[in-house]
Amino acid sequence: MSMKIVVTGGSGAIGGRLCSRLLEVGHDVVSLGRNVSKVFGVQNITVKDYEPQTIISALENIPFDGLIHLAATATRSEKINSLEAAEVNGILPAKVVNAAYILGAKAVVIAGTNAEYADAGAAVTLTEEMLMDYSSLYGATKAAGGILALNQGVQNNIPVAVARIFNVYGPGDHSLKLLPSLIDGLSKGLEVKLSSGAQKRDFIYIDDACDGIISIIIALISGQAKTGYFNVCTGTATSIADFARKVAKIMGVDNALLKFGVVADRENEIKYSVGSIKKIQNNCLWKAEYNLEEGIKASLNELVKS
Repeated sequence: MSMKIVVTGGSGAIGGRLCSRLLEVGHDVVSLGRNVSKVFGVQNITVKDYEPQTIISALENIPFDGLIHLAATATRSEKINSLEAAEVNGILPAKVVNAAYILGAKAVVIAGTNAEYADAGAAVTLTEEMLMDYSSLYGATKAAGGILALNQGVQNNIPVAVARIFNVYGPGDHSLKLLPSLIDGLSKGLEVKLSSGAQKRDFIYIDDACDGIISIIIALISGQAKTGYFNVCTGTATSIADFARKVAKIMGVDNALLKFGVVADRENEIKYSVGSIKKIQNNCLWKAEYNLEEGIKASLNELVKS
């Protein structure tokens, strides 16, 4: 069944890809944000901010079914202004939920992150019920935003989900991410300086991440899923070192260019961050389609095309 979905942050890497995936499966898409989405077929509405009255004024004559809120602070850097992060990541999501409710939306999905989870210890799979982190500004503000958004949903009696997205890679990654830095260095025959690489992560290809988010909004609207948290991940643990070696192998490059241990591991970095997929599988009937090799190859193919 075709629906109309509003996406905030539709001009970003994940947002643009999400808009494309929504269109591909037959939905109408409205991109609401400060910047214009470059995805063909999207209805663009530019706004100066995401305050409730701004959203309501922009969308009051555009009936829609669901809203996916991706807009957030652009970085996990601890150098970002703490008050700005608290406002954008912590308070804004609840305001967006309230605006969506006033406009008659049937459901809202808020983009969360695996950075919301506290360190559960080595090799412990993260479930949606586990403790949240307050030690990092990014994780704490995103966790607070999820709680307040879910509460606003309860107050308004509108289904709301927080999609905790794990380590996304693929086309659109900016230069500070692992995959583009590997591709850039290895393609030039340069040494790539890395940390120890022992950290294990749940890497998810960008199309899978987008499809997971779509499955949640559809499940909420249909009543198949209820308000709450949903991990968007693969459930598979891969060390950063193995990820880098896989990229080098697919590119046909000597592993000797990968210099592990040259960059110090971040202080207090979580060593194991892998999510459980049971809840999203059971409630949204979704699981990732790409394994790591397929995702890396797809990323490289798109890079060649561009």
